[in-house]
Amino acid sequence: MVFGANIDNSPPAPGGHRVQYGTAILSRYPITASDNTWLYKSPGQEQRGLLHATLDVHGRKVEFYDTHLAASSQADRLRQTAQVVDLIGTAKPGILVGDFNALPGAPESQPLQKAYTDTWAKSRHARGDGATYPAQSPTERIDLVYATREVTPLVTKVLNDDPTASDHRPLLSKLLVKP
Repeated sequence: MVFGANIDNSPPAPGGHRVQYGTAILSRYPITASDNTWLYKSPGQEQRGLLHATLDVHGRKVEFYDTHLAASSQADRLRQTAQVVDLIGTAKPGILVGDFNALPGAPESQPLQKAYTDTWAKSRHARGDGATYPAQSPTERIDLVYATREVTPLVTKVLNDDPTASDHRPLLSKLLVKP
C-alpha cells in the first residue's frame, strides 16, 4: 500500500494527528517503487496529485497511477489531464484510475481519451452505463480506468454491493498485460 498526501495539515489540537488528504494504492502485487506528483492548482483550489506505483506482476513491471482531479474547476482539470498524460506517457504497460470529476466526452477528458484506452468503452463485457456517482442512484460516469496500449481490457463493471461505503460506487476492471 502507498499513500500520497496532497494536503498535509498540522494537528488541529496539540498531541493530535496530522490532517492528510490524498490518494492511495492498495495492491496484491509487490510495490517496488512509488512517488506522488502534485498537479496544477489555481488559487483557491485544493491540491490534487498523481500517485504512481510500480508493481511487480509475476516478474513484469506495470506502472499504476491513481488520481482525483479538481472537483470545482474545469480549467484546472484541463491543465491536470494534460499534465497527467505528460507524466505517464504511453510507452510502458500502465494503468490509470481515479475520480476524474468529468464525463468521458468532456473537453478536459480528451487528452486522456486520446492517449489511453477507456476500459469501460473497450471492455468486451461492460454492463450497464458505467455510472458510479452519486452512489445512491448513479447517473455520472466520472470514475474511470484507463490503460496504455500494452494493456487489454477484458471486463469492467460497476460494483453495486454496498452503495453506502462511499459517495461513489467502485469500479472493477480485469486487464491483461501483454507479454
